[in-house]
Amino acid sequence: MKKYSLLGLVILLIGLILLQNEAILPFVRRIVDTEVLRGNPEEGGQATAINSEKTAQAFIHCNQYIRQQFSDATSIEFPEHASKAWDIGFERYVVQAYVDIGDASGERRRKTYVCRIHYTGGTARPYDDWSVAGIEFSHEDASR
Repeated sequence: MKKYSLLGLVILLIGLILLQNEAILPFVRRIVDTEVLRGNPEEGGQATAINSEKTAQAFIHCNQYIRQQFSDATSIEFPEHASKAWDIGFERYVVQAYVDIGDASGERRRKTYVCRIHYTGGTARPYDDWSVAGIEFSHEDASR
């Protein structure tokens, strides 16, 4: 009786290995290889800071967003270019830059900021095609 039990166990193990290798693994590979999980290579994604038309547009839209947060009496000046910008894929960008903010007394402070922004589609020019996900200002202020 033990001979048949051992033979049954071996057949069962061989069957499980074949099932895993011939059915389950190919199915999982097909799922993982879909565009939803791996993304679209044409949508970018960089580990290093880059300078492109889209990152420049992201910088402009972040600046417009920041300008809307202050009153008209506040003097605001932005640099020509972002300090750094990253295309993190799926039309999402991170922009690091600074802004010089002046108050009515004439005192100016430079604040460094990081802006997370998403391009939602269209021509890359209209303001409505961009969505700011968040802006964080540094805690350190430098008087100018």
